[in-house]
Amino acid sequence: MKSKVISKTGNKLKIEMEIELDPTSMLNSEEQIAKALNEAGLLATGEALELFDANGSPIELKGRVMTSKGKQKKLPKSLRCKRNRAVGISKFGRGQGVCTP
Repeated sequence: MKSKVISKTGNKLKIEMEIELDPTSMLNSEEQIAKALNEAGLLATGEALELFDANGSPIELKGRVMTSKGKQKKLPKSLRCKRNRAVGISKFGRGQGVCTP
């Protein structure tokens, strides 16, 4: 089972999925279909989140200034994404971080 982004044009995304069906069990086939759809959904969500990626300028929210460290390849285990892609990390005043793919 593989899902991959085939093309991205403007706001349109084309994803290709390969699903192996089980000819002996409808239940197994349905599980494979669900896994493939979830994998494609993760890819689509990741691409959609990139549309809202910040430009790195500081943001002030409720008197607190938040800045970005920029895109990071290596992340702490608690913030690692399944695809291990570069994501922006926002750092707050007390050292708390937020994963923003």
